[in-house]
Amino acid sequence: MKEDYNLAGWAAIVSAIFFLPIMGLTIYYDLQPDSAAQVGSLLVLVIFLDFISKIFILYALLRFRDLLNQRYQFHAVDHLIVILWVVGVCIGTLAYLVRVIPDSKVPVLITGTTLMVLYGVLGIVYATRLLRLPGNLNGLLKPLAYTTIAGSVCFLVVILSPLGLALGVATSVILGLVLLRQKDEELEELEIV
Repeated sequence: MKEDYNLAGWAAIVSAIFFLPIMGLTIYYDLQPDSAAQVGSLLVLVIFLDFISKIFILYALLRFRDLLNQRYQFHAVDHLIVILWVVGVCIGTLAYLVRVIPDSKVPVLITGTTLMVLYGVLGIVYATRLLRLPGNLNGLLKPLAYTTIAGSVCFLVVILSPLGLALGVATSVILGLVLLRQKDEELEELEIV
């Protein structure tokens, strides 16, 4: 039975598109005085958009894992996909906690920095394992893996994490293209046979 990955591909791309309004609204929030009630509702909007974005990318990642399992019998990144998503959610949650509970800055920053380093290490492990895939994902395997490695190195360096976020957006778009192009790969395999 042939799987359809189009919805998951679009979910990854929409998750990437959400990045611009989330970052723009977050920067706007950070520049506003803390006392305004409208600013508080703005943070709620940002958190809601980020939550939706994270659900979309989780769906795309789980479908990508299914693709790797079913088409290639490749299981080397099964657990890492979910672990990376969970660590990413924890980092995002801490970023919002710092804004909501100002007194928590030092412990949250220490925890956040530790999680960013962990995220960087796990991302590099994930990408290097992904490079062992016995296929090329329509020519997108190396761009997907190398972009993931570059973003992960940025998180490892911590001060480059904003660049890591931007590379994460690029990775989401590439993931979306991988999932959208799976029908093309099936057709190529049928023509070769």
